[in-house]
Amino acid sequence: MESWYEKWFNSKEYISVYKHRNEQEARKLVSLIIEKLSPPPGSGIIDLACGYGRHSLIFAEKGYRVTGVDISQTLIELARTEAESRKLDAEFVRGNYHELEWHEEFNIALNLFTSFGYDDEDEINFNLFTTAHRLLKPLGYFVFDFFNSNHVQTNLETTSLEEMDGVIVEQKREIIRDTVFKEIIIRRGGETERFEEKVKLYKAGLLKEKLVSAGFRILDLYGDYNGSNFNDEKSRRFLAICEKKS
Repeated sequence: MESWYEKWFNSKEYISVYKHRNEQEARKLVSLIIEKLSPPPGSGIIDLACGYGRHSLIFAEKGYRVTGVDISQTLIELARTEAESRKLDAEFVRGNYHELEWHEEFNIALNLFTSFGYDDEDEINFNLFTTAHRLLKPLGYFVFDFFNSNHVQTNLETTSLEEMDGVIVEQKREIIRDTVFKEIIIRRGGETERFEEKVKLYKAGLLKEKLVSAGFRILDLYGDYNGSNFNDEKSRRFLAICEKKS
């Protein structure tokens, strides 16, 4: 049975809904990562759940060898087309990051833009951390970017409605137990399509505990893409810069 994220991320509507996640925001995050880690030119970077390559392409543009992995064939094809048109050193692979079999091949592993927490089982979700650890060379770095659950619970926008190029996009959000559920209703030319998202809420303390138990040392914890210190109540993001323990 097709999962909600396979259906949604493979749809052409996904790009329209999230196009507000713009180039400027992606460049800000990439700049913060490079400033903190100072990776040498040519370093190998794997972007786990890369989407259509917003961040991967910027890293490739800056001279890094990038591999992007995503479950969506639609998004991977968009990323490949863009990389080819810009003649960038970036490879994009369709697949589930939980099933990767590479070992100690990369200097940096990325998981950005809340590309985590999609499964009902905690064990499956946290397998991301052990996968990232296995993919990294000794003393490699893992950058994990998730929302701050406390901020989401306090500031959840339950409904939103906007028009994008003649398409009406309505989003309804609610928190049930430990999960954020979102219904996306798209109306175009008299036709209506419905999609869903759901992401589990994980507290900062548990995320830190799981990162450490997977074999990482947390070097820095930021609350936004400007590099502000993480605040458990006020920060929008949980952005952890981690090093693989030797």
